Parts: sequence; C-alpha cells; structure tokens
Amino acid sequence: MSYWTRPPRSGRRHRRLTIGDIAAAALDLLAEDGLEKLTLRRLADRLGVAQSSLYAHVDTREEVLDLALDAALAADARIRTAAAEGDLRDLMLAWYDHLVDHPWAAAQVARTTPLGPAYLALADRVCRLLEEAGTGPSEVLSRSYALTSFVLGCATTRVAHTGGGYGDLPRLDETPHLHKAVTAASPSWRSVVEHGLTALLGPP
Repeated sequence: MSYWTRPPRSGRRHRRLTIGDIAAAALDLLAEDGLEKLTLRRLADRLGVAQSSLYAHVDTREEVLDLALDAALAADARIRTAAAEGDLRDLMLAWYDHLVDHPWAAAQVARTTPLGPAYLALADRVCRLLEEAGTGPSEVLSRSYALTSFVLGCATTRVAHTGGGYGDLPRLDETPHLHKAVTAASPSWRSVVEHGLTALLGPP
C-alpha cells in the first residue's frame, strides 16, 4: 500500500520528527548511496532518532520512498517552470532531466505508481495540455501513458547505461543499413528523447 492511500495515522507522533524531515533525510541518503542501500535503520541514524520513532509516521521503507519521490519532484524548479510556462514537450523534457538527475527515482517510478500530490499535479498538467492540444477525452489517458512511458523508458535506459557511444560492436559488414546509420549517427541521449517527442507530438 502507498503512503498516500493508506488511512491517516492516529495516535501520538514523535514531537521532533515530521514527514518533511523524513523525506529530506531519505533524499540525502538516496543521493549518496542509491536506492538499494536505503534502510529504515540508516534513515533513523541520519535523523538521530530511534528506528521505532519512524513508525509513528511510516510503516515501511516503501512509504519512505513514496515521500522521497514526491518531495524530489516538488523541489525541482525545472518541473515547476515547465508546468507553469512551457508546453507539453517542455514538461516532458524537464521530467526526463529530473529522472536522469535522480536515478533512484527512475527506478522507483518504473516499479510503482506515484500517487503523491506533486506527481498527481504533473499528471493533471499533462492531461490538461493534451486536452488543450485537441486530444479527445477518450484518448487523453492513453496518450498521456504513451508519453510518460516513453520518457521513463529513455531515462531508465540512460541511467543504466554507464558507458559511452555504442560500446563494442561486432562487424557490421552483413548489415549495411545498420552500419551506415551507426557510422553517421552522433546522438546524445537527450536528442533521442527530443526526436521521440517530435514523433509523438509533432514538431515543436
């Protein structure tokens, strides 16, 4: 269950500890060591509290990740600017940059559905921009999924790819069209996203 969908916690909470504190400390640990090394024990140590104090606010590590994922997006000025002033292409490129800068977030979005207020606001803005572009009501959600899945896939691939260029390729003598394309190409990861968005949305 997501932090955002479980019933509100009743009872006394730790007086010194807030949800914002937990999210901020989790973001620090994720930036330092990545997704796999985030534990409730390490989080409690970073906050200077007993691990049991966390349970007054969150039940699981997954709930901590829910909080961190939304806090990271809410804090990103590129997302706020693109949502307020840009078009759909600008917003998708800003989200791609956000995911690349937060590799753990790309992995987390790929395995769960973000339901925090910042992510719901992003989804709502995407739907609004699609509506304003003339997308019919029955097509808005599917087009939204197509766009966000494409951007997430590109970001996940970029994050996972630690090398440069095409790496070690076999001889391409028997695949002349591929050989020609590889020889002529010098794409950046971001340019791939830009070309893909053009294919999905049309020219900017």
